[in-house]
Amino acid sequence: MDRKLNRKKLIDEFAFYSDKGLRFAVVIIVFLFLGNWLDNKFEIKPVFTLVCVFLGASAGFYSLYRSLVSDAKKKHKK
Repeated sequence: MDRKLNRKKLIDEFAFYSDKGLRFAVVIIVFLFLGNWLDNKFEIKPVFTLVCVFLGASAGFYSLYRSLVSDAKKKHKK
């Protein structure tokens, strides 16, 4: 029985952290495509792409940080 509980806990944690990593990557990729689209529209080649990638990375990191801190607070209360 303990083995099943440990396995379920491990799978739940893996899913939790995988979700966070995928969200972080998706935000950066979406901002990358947005920057590329803006560069093609205004014909200013790497400017918008670089700005949007840094904005996406910042937004993704902030979201990841808030989520992990919130989760840590919930675990601490238990």
